Amino acid sequence: PPTLVVRNETEDRYFEAFREVVIPEISGIWDYSFWESIVLTACDEPFIRDAVLAIAAINLSIKAARKKPRTLEGGTGSSEISTKHYQFALERFSQAIRTMRTTLTNDEQHLRKALIGCLLVFCFEGFQGYPKQA
Repeated sequence: PPTLVVRNETEDRYFEAFREVVIPEISGIWDYSFWESIVLTACDEPFIRDAVLAIAAINLSIKAARKKPRTLEGGTGSSEISTKHYQFALERFSQAIRTMRTTLTNDEQHLRKALIGCLLVFCFEGFQGYPKQA
């Protein structure tokens, strides 16, 4: 399976969540191998990596929000965990959009990465319940 050079432990957790949780959930749309061989191998591009991390975080935020409110290990409530994932998702998604604009404006050779980026924007907005805005 593709690996990603991540900058820290948090990114590593979200990348693994994308591989282990998100891909199986969305692979009904496109084959699992599409996500593994096309999307994950393109994560060397910073805007694609940030979009993948954002999608994983939004997915985990949604899952945490659906749990019954209770205190988890270390005194952290499920809504607090959901909020942390959501904040990370928004930060990374914003970064992905900014970097995608700059990258694609400056280099016309990135058609494949542009299409992957558009797909990931659609996925992120879809997870939030806004597919028409994508």
